[in-house]
Amino acid sequence: MKFSKLTMAIAVALTASVSSSAFAIDLYVDTTTKQIYAEPGKGRELMGSFEKVGDHVPHKGEHDFIDAAAIHQDLELKENEIKALQEHITEAEKVKVSMDNNGLQVRSADDNFKFRLGGRIHADASYHSGEIRSRFC
Repeated sequence: MKFSKLTMAIAVALTASVSSSAFAIDLYVDTTTKQIYAEPGKGRELMGSFEKVGDHVPHKGEHDFIDAAAIHQDLELKENEIKALQEHITEAEKVKVSMDNNGLQVRSADDNFKFRLGGRIHADASYHSGEIRSRFC
């Protein structure tokens, strides 16, 4: 299979455009709205060139710094959150709420306190206009 000069030029152009966009980007900020843009324009100031650093693959012998103190502190915070949630669960288990044919019932787990809301509701309504010409009984 023969490659023509045009095919080779297109391949080189695509490779160059992809690799150049992966290294850095210029960002501009609008002075009135404080929005960030990738292109210059009226009322925009250059913030600077920014490089992509998120997909860095460490080379052989290169080690990432691990902040053990921050991890330990984060772990303590998570443990405190778990303890607080467990306390909320035990508090919630102290009250039992049920709804059945007898109505809404609330009682403590040890049955020392009980509350029941039941009964009937009678709803009535009437409508009156500005002038009453006849009366209905």
